[in-house]
Amino acid sequence: GFSQSRTPRSSAQLTESGYRRIPAAPRPATMGNTCCGMREMTSTKNVTLGGGALWNQDVVIPFGIKESIKEIPIGTVCCFDNKSKKKTLIKQMASADIGYTASKMADDFMPRIGVVMDSTGYVSPIHLGSSSALRAQDLECISLISKEENTYVATSSLGVTHVFQLNYSTAGCFNYGILTADHISQGQLPVPPEESTVLGSLNQCNIEATAVFKDSLGVTRMFWCGRGGLRTGSSWTMQAPFMPYTGMVEETMIDRGHFANVTSQPKWRVCTAIVIEVEAHQTHFYFASVYDGTKDGYELDLTGDQQSIHNKRAFKSVIAKTSYPLGITSILATLHGVKIEALMKVENAMGKVTHLVLGSDDEDLGSLLGVMDVHKPMNTTFV
Repeated sequence: GFSQSRTPRSSAQLTESGYRRIPAAPRPATMGNTCCGMREMTSTKNVTLGGGALWNQDVVIPFGIKESIKEIPIGTVCCFDNKSKKKTLIKQMASADIGYTASKMADDFMPRIGVVMDSTGYVSPIHLGSSSALRAQDLECISLISKEENTYVATSSLGVTHVFQLNYSTAGCFNYGILTADHISQGQLPVPPEESTVLGSLNQCNIEATAVFKDSLGVTRMFWCGRGGLRTGSSWTMQAPFMPYTGMVEETMIDRGHFANVTSQPKWRVCTAIVIEVEAHQTHFYFASVYDGTKDGYELDLTGDQQSIHNKRAFKSVIAKTSYPLGITSILATLHGVKIEALMKVENAMGKVTHLVLGSDDEDLGSLLGVMDVHKPMNTTFV
């Protein structure tokens, strides 16, 4: 998962001790009344996302894999699924050579949060700090809450929220500056009554996409949805005012909606990542939908990369956009060879989305970081 911010850039943001203070818990946002239809611009109550799109399976965007991409936003914050054994050599060694116990011990040291450091896509992990996110299980997504306060929320597949603040210590004579993730709160997102937040239950929920945004009245809100696919071919959506100081949403004000499968193929995961762009008169929901062919018996070609013909059969992704209140869904790109499970929006000076940063999770093939021009998807490249 990605957030859409950068790490602290100057010592002017730091306290004399070298660390930013964690702010006092903010007061709940004032909701106000619906005025002149403004609230409906961002509400997803009884709204269907992903529906009504024209699907053309033959239109596939070719992509390149380069050594570096200058358009990658340096300082992008991301989260890792620590359960994946491909993430680090130490975990692979522990799993293969020492066994389950050592693997479990090694897992405690696996990174959960990282920062993109350069145009090659190198990610520096964050191990230090008091945040519960540093010990979380199965993180799926991360969102920026406040640029001014450098606050973020990372969410697990079971809907557990981990709100934290990134702090940067000033470099001294004998050390480099250090990033820490400091704890603010931990909460739980509600799920439909037919699903469970208990790990291992038969009806366990699976949340892969969340987004924090400000609605047209300036209220901080959280959007989240089930991954969908496989069993149902569709999914549910929820959004509500989000309270960072508790990590919870206002459950009495939840908008419930529906997420249609944009491909109309039930084996595709309905939504694996989402970002939201709020404009004066409409709201755009950019999202990814994924097919994992390894569940259908396709084997990966580990001698090749994501451009191998075998791997293009195994992994497929669609990047799409639903715009409201018009209710129009547009397929922006179809990519074969990658599973896109993270999105981040890149905006121009006017606040308009111009590019999407794409993050893939391609199992034993590794992970790629790419940039897609939303107006020229054919220029998509990865590192």
